[in-house]
Amino acid sequence: MKTGKRLLTIKEFCYVARISRTSLYRHLKSGEIPHTRIGSRVLISADVIDLIAEQAGEAQHERTE
Repeated sequence: MKTGKRLLTIKEFCYVARISRTSLYRHLKSGEIPHTRIGSRVLISADVIDLIAEQAGEAQHERTE
């Protein structure tokens, strides 16, 4: 993903990943999505979206075999 930004806010990540804030917070809490806290801000690497997409592709590929 080429966003031009290295870190995304919660709102930006939700928009790009097309998930709700509630879902994102659930994934953050469970540790499924790595993130960084700076003060009260939660920031997520833009590379995480590519990683999630790759894993989803692998999971879908495994189901079709």
